[in-house]
Amino acid sequence: MIGLTLVLGVLHSKLWSMTLAAAGFAYGAIGVFTLGVTLDYGLLAGATMLGAIAGVSTTRRSERTDRDERMLREDAA
Repeated sequence: MIGLTLVLGVLHSKLWSMTLAAAGFAYGAIGVFTLGVTLDYGLLAGATMLGAIAGVSTTRRSERTDRDERMLREDAA
C-alpha cells in the first residue's frame, strides 16, 4: 500500500498518508528490530519517505473573489 501510494501519487489525503506511514513504520520496526526480518528495511524506508512527503506537502488553493468582494476592497482602499 505504501508503494502504491507513493507511485500513484495518492497523497491527496494527508490523513490517509500519515496513517499509512505510521502503521508501516511500526510494522517495519517490529519486523526489523524484534523479528530480524531484513525485508522490512524497505518497509521502514518507504514508510519514512511517505511520512516525510505527506508531512511537508500542502495544498494551496487560490481564492477567487466575486464582483461584490472586489468592489468592497476597492472602496476600502
